[in-house]
Amino acid sequence: MDKRLHQLTEWAHRFVSNQGYLAGSGLLIPVSEDASFRRYYRLAGSDCGCVFVDAPPAKEDLKSFIKITELLNLGKVRVGKVRGQDLKSGFLALEDLGDTLLLEDLHADKQRVRDRLSQASQEILKMQLITGSLPLYTRQLLREEMELFPHWLLTMQLQLKISTQWQKLFSGVVEMLIENAQNQPQTFVHRDFHSRNIMLTEHNGMAVIDYQDAVIGPITYDLVSLLKDCYFRLERADVVYLVEANWTLLRDRHPVGLGSFPEFLRWFDLMGLQRHLKCAGIFCRLHLRDGKPGYLADVPLVLDYILEVCELYEPLNDFGTFLRDNVISQARDKLI
Repeated sequence: MDKRLHQLTEWAHRFVSNQGYLAGSGLLIPVSEDASFRRYYRLAGSDCGCVFVDAPPAKEDLKSFIKITELLNLGKVRVGKVRGQDLKSGFLALEDLGDTLLLEDLHADKQRVRDRLSQASQEILKMQLITGSLPLYTRQLLREEMELFPHWLLTMQLQLKISTQWQKLFSGVVEMLIENAQNQPQTFVHRDFHSRNIMLTEHNGMAVIDYQDAVIGPITYDLVSLLKDCYFRLERADVVYLVEANWTLLRDRHPVGLGSFPEFLRWFDLMGLQRHLKCAGIFCRLHLRDGKPGYLADVPLVLDYILEVCELYEPLNDFGTFLRDNVISQARDKLI
């Protein structure tokens, strides 16, 4: 048992004892793998109804997590309640929301995919009404995220050399995507709102997790995370249908700044390109730096999303062609 797991085990035992719950076998059982440095456990045999979180203070900001939890509660968004905390050590006891992810339901019942994603999009609409002091999704942050693509995918994973032609094309795309993001109405953004971060709960409900990196940012960001999910492919016709449904509901809130549906769809698609450039880089970083190779299997879908947008919008055609001719074939060979 590593040192932090031993410390979390002792803390969990004290927590359940102080709360009057059974400690069960006393063993912490891993719940799931996370892309961050956080680790999640259940106390085997305990009736406490908690998940215990190990979030090393040097790596994770639990104060931000707790603050955003409070904001989401005020906004009537279902999240796990914080039942215990030791911020100095980086430990939390969270309400156990179960094991059923939206992703599992999307794969299990293809007839209900539209309905389920429409239901999930209602949580976005609730989050977008939340006001509070949160970091801004700045131009610099948007740029830094996109720079993960050439560094971690092209250079580190595929071992490609960055040519002057590539750099010129990429720099133009980056500026275009930053302008697209900045020109949108700015709202609460979960920043990773997809089918692995939405839990199915009692009474056909949904709960939201993994929101600690929330910011104030572009209105289409969470919607594109949901409908162009890195772990589940939705047909383009269904994507457009659900985007238009969201736009229709938003019009009354943003009578001036929202624009026409084609303008909103363009915002959405270009926002997706920014996100997927970032995700492709992050998935490779998780493999190379953090020893989590499982995410490499998701890179091909992310690259498909990138090419799709480059084909849909003429100013991005040259970038898409360059990727297809110089990157995609090598990526397929090295990621399978």
